[in-house]
Amino acid sequence: MIAYRIGLAVFFLASTFLVSAARAQQDPTRTESVSEASASPEVKRKLQKMRGETRANNLGYTVGNTTALSRSRRELLGDVDDPNITPEQRALQNRR
Repeated sequence: MIAYRIGLAVFFLASTFLVSAARAQQDPTRTESVSEASASPEVKRKLQKMRGETRANNLGYTVGNTTALSRSRRELLGDVDDPNITPEQRALQNRR
């Protein structure tokens, strides 16, 4: 009886994994999701550029819309120079 239950649990987990893996594979001809349809033209251009790069370099992954695409690099990464570091120190660090 215990072996039957373990077998049933393994079967359930394996089938769940296979179904989710099948759903994860996207149709390569489909390039736009619902969130992309309402995206700004700038975000759509970024997505098309990234998709072109992934296809050209055969990178094996897909690109989709996220909220990060509508934010600036400065906002995402905090590109702010440290006021305690002089331009000379920064240049020296960049040369290393």
